[in-house]
Amino acid sequence: MKFSLPDSPRILIIRFSSIGDILMTTPVIRAIRKKFPDANIHYLTKAKFKEAIEQHPDLNKIWLLEGKLAPILQELKKQSFDLILDLHDSIRSRLVRFQLGVPFRVYPKKAFQRWKYTKLKWGLPDPRHTVQKYLSTLQDWGIMDDGLGLDFPIRPEVLLNVKEKIQDLGLLEGQYLAIALGGSHETKKWPTDYYIRLLNSYPHKVVLLGGSAELLAGRAIQEACGQVINLTGKTTLEESGAWLKLASGVVTHDTGLMHISAALHQKILVIWGNTGPELGMYPWRTPHYNFENPSLSCRPCSHLGYTQCPKGHFLCMKTLTPEKLLYLLENELPFLSP
Repeated sequence: MKFSLPDSPRILIIRFSSIGDILMTTPVIRAIRKKFPDANIHYLTKAKFKEAIEQHPDLNKIWLLEGKLAPILQELKKQSFDLILDLHDSIRSRLVRFQLGVPFRVYPKKAFQRWKYTKLKWGLPDPRHTVQKYLSTLQDWGIMDDGLGLDFPIRPEVLLNVKEKIQDLGLLEGQYLAIALGGSHETKKWPTDYYIRLLNSYPHKVVLLGGSAELLAGRAIQEACGQVINLTGKTTLEESGAWLKLASGVVTHDTGLMHISAALHQKILVIWGNTGPELGMYPWRTPHYNFENPSLSCRPCSHLGYTQCPKGHFLCMKTLTPEKLLYLLENELPFLSP
């Protein structure tokens, strides 16, 4: 049922995880602020993902969930929200909606439709990007996509610090390729030995980015490839964003740094394994190329991923050879390289 909002509405946005999903909600935040300049916009997420959203200029307050939900629920009940935008639609987010008892809108997750497509290959997924699905929760108030993409603000002092580190390492801005090694699941990651084969033939400087989970892969690639600077496990999320922003282009898996690169309007090559762009989570509003094998009948096999290939062959990644990627970088996508 449609209803009116006051000129200065109090709105709670819920998205608990993860980095990429949170970043894809930023056009919603921006759209609300443009429609209701005096709105009081709150955001509820998990504490470990706060870096993805904490610098957003249009948020009045961020609520960080750490541990049990009950204590934070007691505080949220005091806020007298006019609207809840549930952009997660999980058991926990439904509990928040129920406990607060105010009008809400829920994004069309269509989990069963997605399950049928990935598991049974029945039907087609919702063709809309996840950002468009999130924005659909605002359609009652005539709020549409402004075409500006995602937001990931980087503080000037952080950007300056990274620029100084680039100089200290003998690099130049725009004269290195950034490679994001991370991925929430192993079936989203290109094999480490493929990176070594690629970079032993790639003539330009490369900076490796990723979290602590990528330390071993980063170290192995650095030891085998002379022109590589390994920053895995050494940067904050905001610092990683600065390194991505100042690169010539980005090679990445389907992961949070892909969406940060999109928010920074970088040029991106995405290596797709068990997931696929048709599931609606490709880089939004930025130039990108999808490096994938669309001929495999078994993919996409999940919108998330697995610790290992369910079929045991991992052809979705193994058929994406280093030689194919090198050819793309040198011939079809030279704008990505320095």
